[in-house]
Amino acid sequence: MPGLLRPGLPLGAPGPLVPPPGRRRYLWPWLLLLLLLVGWLVWPRHDHKANAAPPSKTINGWTLAGARGPDCLRLDLAVDDSGSMLNFSSARDAALSQLVAWLPGNLRPDDEVAVIDFAGVASVRNPPTRVGQLTQRPAVDVSGGSARGTLLDPVFDSVSGLPPTRCQSALVLMSDAQLDDLPANAAAGRRLLLDHSTHAVRLLVPGRAIVVPPEWTTAFPEAPPARFDGYDGSATALAFGRTIADLTGQNLVPKRVAATPTPRATP
Repeated sequence: MPGLLRPGLPLGAPGPLVPPPGRRRYLWPWLLLLLLLVGWLVWPRHDHKANAAPPSKTINGWTLAGARGPDCLRLDLAVDDSGSMLNFSSARDAALSQLVAWLPGNLRPDDEVAVIDFAGVASVRNPPTRVGQLTQRPAVDVSGGSARGTLLDPVFDSVSGLPPTRCQSALVLMSDAQLDDLPANAAAGRRLLLDHSTHAVRLLVPGRAIVVPPEWTTAFPEAPPARFDGYDGSATALAFGRTIADLTGQNLVPKRVAATPTPRATP
């Protein structure tokens, strides 16, 4: 029996360890992600917001955009000449001049504009004029203000005395709203507008420090005060522009400025 046993083949040396299948395959995505992250960190970037031009501070840098309804607009601009508003008169009249130059490119030719001065009484400074026929600046107010109080009824009486129009009429007051004859409630305010064929009213207040009496909002809840820097003619003109956009249902947006091509270097 012992002779039947023969020695077997010698055992070989242990082979190298083999990594589990697929290990390298899962490592590559992580390496690629790491390279992309490093590239994003070192790649030169431009801050487009920092390089963008700031919005224009003058109304000439803005335009009305968006669709309008079929009706034309009569814009009755009523400016308060009472003693409390005298400090804003210079900027206000500069704004009106800017506005008259801006309107033909933004309103329709058949829209109309009128300017009314008021305090204790009211007078028509500029009668209704079609936008397509605006060829001159509005007349300069020479009333010098009034210390007799400020009344709203004379403004509406002046509006009713204007020539008839087929346009929707909107009354825009630039005032501190220290009015002695405001309607008692919203129903009375609506009746006042209806009786004078006025479809909307808006209030522009030239300063955040001006305290508008609560009776204004009670009478005209649809016309909360819109405030701006009344010492700045350009800011005043922009306030008028925003109000016009509100009345036409459009947006006041910055004009697109064509990029200036970079000149080529001379060899």
